[in-house]
Amino acid sequence: MSLTQQQSGWLLFSGLLLTAILSLALFSLHRVSSDSRERWVMQNIADNAAEAGALILARQLNYLALSNRALIANQVVMAQLTGLSSWLAMLADASQRMAMVTSVIPYLNVLSRQLAVVLDRVSTVMDRLLPAALRLQQLIISALSTSQLLLQASFTSMLPSSISEFVAKHGDYNWQLWHSGSLLPFPVLWLRNIRRFRNDHATHGKQFASLVNRSRDPFSRRRSYRWLKAGPAKVEKAGASTLLIDGQGKWQWQAMDTLALHIDLLFDHDELAWGRGSRGQGRFHGYGQDFGGSRSVNPNTSTEAQWLYRRLLARQTNFYFYRLQQSAGQQSSSALVVTLDNGKQQVAARADARYSRPRRLFPRADQQLELGNLFNPLWFVQLRPLSAIDKARVASFEVAERAS
Repeated sequence: MSLTQQQSGWLLFSGLLLTAILSLALFSLHRVSSDSRERWVMQNIADNAAEAGALILARQLNYLALSNRALIANQVVMAQLTGLSSWLAMLADASQRMAMVTSVIPYLNVLSRQLAVVLDRVSTVMDRLLPAALRLQQLIISALSTSQLLLQASFTSMLPSSISEFVAKHGDYNWQLWHSGSLLPFPVLWLRNIRRFRNDHATHGKQFASLVNRSRDPFSRRRSYRWLKAGPAKVEKAGASTLLIDGQGKWQWQAMDTLALHIDLLFDHDELAWGRGSRGQGRFHGYGQDFGGSRSVNPNTSTEAQWLYRRLLARQTNFYFYRLQQSAGQQSSSALVVTLDNGKQQVAARADARYSRPRRLFPRADQQLELGNLFNPLWFVQLRPLSAIDKARVASFEVAERAS
């Protein structure tokens, strides 16, 4: 049966209407798909840009941590050199007394005399060479301190330019960079929280000096032990190298080594000085220092060693180091947010330079959680979700874009 003319018209109209609806749906689907693809691309670009910026921060933090440790290590080297000179002076003094005591004993007097001559020459040569070695250590410390400043300025200026170059390679986008959890652009919080201090600073300088003293090796920290015990007689050796700070905040390493013969009688105790050595930087300031138990174990010998003190070098020149001025583990200064805008839509990404000390690999003695610091190079990069403040700021940008 053939269709009437009226039915044919309705079918044609319905077909055209359906075709138009399908075309509109396909066009809308294509537009949504294109926008979704563009948003996905923009999000990847923002993620990588934020991660690249956080990577630059992490590298800077790790370098500052390594160079701070190098500053401490070079200070410990100065402690070792000063202690070695004091220890050799003590041995030379003890060998001279031994040569005097054994001078009436055939054969042994020749051996003890030759030993005294050799040790005296070695001690003299060391006292002549050590000032140059200590000056070299000071030059290394100054170079490390300067490198920290140059790297801080270089990395701070390089970060925005690196992000700009990276974004430009992937399209014509407007981008912004700020600190996560705040309304401040980079590098306001970064420069505020990564602070540079001099070693004579009243608070941070003393804290750094305390850390240096705790980082001494066993020889520098305490070289005290009992050499001999026979009945009422005993030979006590004591000494250490200590970092002292004078009234002007100047640092100076000073060392003392003593060797004494103690004789315990029924109602008396005698201490016979046998070896004395004392070396350091600047004038002697160790009047209240125990030097590894030297003053408590060998008090009389320590007093004599104090008067035999020899200055190897003047006081240290000042240097600078960096500290992280953040509390309770807050890392807003090292958390970056990057936003991209193509005129139609906007995306944002956050990446943090985070600190983590593996408890299994590097356990702390107190088993406590270690907060971020500039003494261990354990900073890494991690993408993180936006904070509530970050989302509010991105939303405000989108509203402003639509209004304009």
